[in-house]
Amino acid sequence: MTPIEPNLLVSQPTNDERIFVVTLNRAALRNTLSIETLKELTKTFNQLSQNNIATLIVLRGLGEAFAAGANIKELLALTPHIAVDFSLLGGNLFRTICNAPQLVIAAIDGYCMGGGLDLALSCDLRYASKQAIFAHPGANIGIITGFGGTYRLPKLIGMQKATELFATADRINALQALDCGLIQDFADNSTAYELALEKALVMVKLGKDHISKVKKLTRLASDLKEPQANLLLNRYHKLISSK
Repeated sequence: MTPIEPNLLVSQPTNDERIFVVTLNRAALRNTLSIETLKELTKTFNQLSQNNIATLIVLRGLGEAFAAGANIKELLALTPHIAVDFSLLGGNLFRTICNAPQLVIAAIDGYCMGGGLDLALSCDLRYASKQAIFAHPGANIGIITGFGGTYRLPKLIGMQKATELFATADRINALQALDCGLIQDFADNSTAYELALEKALVMVKLGKDHISKVKKLTRLASDLKEPQANLLLNRYHKLISSK
């Protein structure tokens, strides 16, 4: 009997032990976000959040997709009660990724669709390959994401562009994603994974404490009105200067 491959792989492929890579390992299924996969991702990120060494996490998918969203067959078989639990499972996972003390980078090689796009949106930074494709195709079957994309995507690319993508299910390429602010950059002559590791090796030199503070402060400030954000920043600088 052929052994079943794990849904996830966790590795440390560089010489810097502070960089961890989490790999979605269901290439044949375009790394669909099944209930089992969401649970494994939750367990993995909870463990990494408590890891005193981990400073930066790269999230990637094997094969032709970063992640192609929920498993439609599984989704259509859900009862209303279980569907709510499924939505909460994904939403809670993506909040865990958002709130992790580590900087989380999505390396997007290939398709990044539906719940897979929501997964990428929960990361702090997104780097893509030139061949990457992004979409929220739920409109084609009359559904909308329940994983948090409805508020993360407008904050990132603006209400009008996000509404258009949700309502039309249009696909956009890496250049379009860069132009609208969905990704930070795309790799011309390499994979997104190689670009993400290259960036990670530079960023990790700042140190875990600095990265964690930068992430926490920018997220807090971005959720506040301007006067409150300025007050928060002033207090932070006063605290740092007193050390």
